[in-house]
Amino acid sequence: MGNNNSKQSTGGCDDNFFRSQFEESLEKPSVFYDACKEGNITILHQHLPIVSREKIVRQVEPNGETALHAAARAGHASVVALLLANGFSRTAINREGKTAYETACNDNIRRLFHRSASERLSRFHDEDCERIVYFNDGEEQQSNGS
Repeated sequence: MGNNNSKQSTGGCDDNFFRSQFEESLEKPSVFYDACKEGNITILHQHLPIVSREKIVRQVEPNGETALHAAARAGHASVVALLLANGFSRTAINREGKTAYETACNDNIRRLFHRSASERLSRFHDEDCERIVYFNDGEEQQSNGS
């Protein structure tokens, strides 16, 4: 039997890498993320008006997921619907390379991600558009919007 006091080789592994991975796993997710995971609509309604949309809609938490991932995985339909209605990214991926749709716990949650026909069409419509520009064989043709 060997002596337990001897130094063991780490096999050339970077201790800083393992330390950073461990410390990252100790970081706490945001209050907003926890509310989505727990289905706490009250907290979400309090935070939505004050959070930075640009930051929160794609924010990846220390565990590698977004708030939308947490709500979809936990099966909180009302939270998923609220987040989608507020512009949370349908295309953000987690550390596993999956979207929130792909991590959803059931088909009822997945259906919330499907866009209606009017939503699909309105994605490319601008109410403030005064003119439409068509390109045909390299020549620009203009039409006034009415």
